[in-house]
Amino acid sequence: MTGVLTKRILRALLPVALLPLAACATGGSEATPSAEEVVVQVENNIRPYRDVTVRILTPSGLRQLLGSATPGRTTALRYRGNIVQDNYRLVAQVQEGEEITSQPFIMFPGARVVWTLPQNGLTVYPPEEEGGER
Repeated sequence: MTGVLTKRILRALLPVALLPLAACATGGSEATPSAEEVVVQVENNIRPYRDVTVRILTPSGLRQLLGSATPGRTTALRYRGNIVQDNYRLVAQVQEGEEITSQPFIMFPGARVVWTLPQNGLTVYPPEEEGGER
């Protein structure tokens, strides 16, 4: 009975004991990630009018779905995740096999990104800058 209880206690304490090691592994020269959100405004003027599916390509190469942008409008999408100041790209799937990929841009917590399609123009506004207000 004592052996079973000891194993349960060890299993419960092991993740807590490993936390300092995980903190050391993520420290160093890398930027500290933030869990804040970034607003991505997509101006979808692609003709003929059609919805586009928008994804963000993270610095690690992960494609994360942001949502759909309505044709003929500006659609506000939100990226919520660990944000590091690094290169990101936006990818719009127009049709099966047809994609528009933005130029790389630096993203940071609280930013507002405006992406115009089909021109593929992209501007990043910091939260404190005029025009960067939400």
